[in-house]
Amino acid sequence: MKLENDIGVWEPNELVYSASDLPTYSYLVIEGQAQIVSPSGLRLSSIGYNELFGEASFILGKNRTVTAIAGENGLTARLIKSDHLIAKLKQDIFLSALVRKLEARLSNSNEKSEVLANGMKPDDAKPAAVKSIFCSPIPQEIVLSGNCFLKCSDLVDLPKSASNTTTFSLPAKSSKA
Repeated sequence: MKLENDIGVWEPNELVYSASDLPTYSYLVIEGQAQIVSPSGLRLSSIGYNELFGEASFILGKNRTVTAIAGENGLTARLIKSDHLIAKLKQDIFLSALVRKLEARLSNSNEKSEVLANGMKPDDAKPAAVKSIFCSPIPQEIVLSGNCFLKCSDLVDLPKSASNTTTFSLPAKSSKA
């Protein structure tokens, strides 16, 4: 990133911040876009002109929960210090409560999207029904339908096919209520 006064300029696909980082700034997009990505790589959002990102960590008082990456044409954004944002919210208790609630909902939605993208049920975070498992030729890697992963060493006595890929089927989980 190139920084001039309070304006940051990122090259295409350059990292702005990573999940688990301590928050230092919020960002107001002036030009280009930022891609918001979950820790597992799920694209959650694209932030464009005159939109704010990176504010949730300050408002909720926690480390970053997502990664922000400059878009394919780069990103130019105004860096906003946390004390500026917090001071604005302290001026209006109603606005502060509304923003905190919306940020909590956004954070919850991001977490559920991540769980669903990884083939899990959001309610209990257990694997969704799996119909088949494919064990790749790469040791220790198994891809389950629904993007779940296990280790090959967890499976015992699986027959190998000619392509060095093992495939077998599991019964779909019944949905008894």
